[in-house]
Amino acid sequence: MNSIRYDDYVISKGRLRGTGHWESVPIDFVGFYDKLMSVRANEDLLKFAREHGFLGYQNFRSGRHGRASRLGQFDAKKWTERMIKDGPQSNGEPIEWVFAHSRTMLKIFHTVTLLKEYRNDRQHQRLSEIRAMWKSGPFALRGELRPVSVLHRLPFFRQATNQWGLAVIDEFLGGNIRGVYPRLLFAVDGRTEIDFEFRAPIEGAYFHLLQDITVSKLKICKFCQRIFRATDPRSEHCCPQHRQRWATRNYRAKNR
Repeated sequence: MNSIRYDDYVISKGRLRGTGHWESVPIDFVGFYDKLMSVRANEDLLKFAREHGFLGYQNFRSGRHGRASRLGQFDAKKWTERMIKDGPQSNGEPIEWVFAHSRTMLKIFHTVTLLKEYRNDRQHQRLSEIRAMWKSGPFALRGELRPVSVLHRLPFFRQATNQWGLAVIDEFLGGNIRGVYPRLLFAVDGRTEIDFEFRAPIEGAYFHLLQDITVSKLKICKFCQRIFRATDPRSEHCCPQHRQRWATRNYRAKNR
C-alpha cells in the first residue's frame, strides 16, 4: 500500500493540503494508526501528515476503486491527466474527517479494552463507560461522518450491554474494513502468499488495528493509561518503571 506524500502540508479552509512536490511512498503500518489516534489538534495533524501523508479521502469519495470504476463509469484517462497536472489529493482532505477517524479508532480500542475487563470482573460500570464514550461524535465510516452511533437510536439497544459494545465494534471497525480484500500472489520461485488490497491508507490502518487487537499487541498501561505497543502479550505496563510503581501502589493500598 502506498501513500501520497508532499514536501510539506498546510491547513487552509478546513482542509489539509500538500505543498511542493509529491511522491508515492510505501506505508509502514507499524505505529501508523496509534500515532493517528493521538491526533487532537492542527499541529498534531501536520506532524502526522509530514510522516505518513494523506489518509485517502478522495479514494472513497471519487469512486476510483468503488462500484463506479468496476462498471466502467470512471474515466481513468481524465483522472490521470488531472493527477499529473494538479497532483493527487489536490483538493486536500477535510480535517474534520481526519479528526473523526482518529476519534473513532481510539474509541474502538477503548471499547475492546473495556469489554475484556468486563469479561474478567463483570462490573456493569465498564459497559456504561462504553455507552457514554459513543455519545459524542462525529465518528467516521469510510468517507462519511456520523454525528453519533446509530445504535443509540435503536430501542432494543437502550441499555448498556455486552452486545451493545460488540455491535459498535462491528459498525465502525467492521464497516471501515469492508473494502479490504485478499489476493493471491505468486513468487518467482513458485511459492504463493496472500496479500491484502486497500482502497486507502486509512482502510489499511483499521485492518492492522484489527490484527493488533486480536494478538493483544496494543494495550493501555494500567499505571499511566497511555496506549503502548506490547512486545509480550502478557504485558500490562508501558515500561518497567510503571510496572514497579503499579506494584508499589497496590502493596501500599493492601497494607494501609
